Amino acid sequence: MAADKHAGGRPKKTTAPIPELTKLYYSMDEAAVILGVHRNTIKNRIKAGELQAVQIGRQWRIPKEALEFKPM
Repeated sequence: MAADKHAGGRPKKTTAPIPELTKLYYSMDEAAVILGVHRNTIKNRIKAGELQAVQIGRQWRIPKEALEFKPM
């Protein structure tokens, strides 16, 4: 069995290193990469009010503060 596959034949999920947040606002695609989720998840969280975002024209921008981890 190849080292890059699970026992069920699926490829292993690789985790990319978390990029450093250097910009003030991020696109939905960038936010999805940072949070490790699909773009649609970002869109759904914005619509549900669970993720802070601002709409500029037809595009959504997510502030850096909304993507940073804040321990309780």
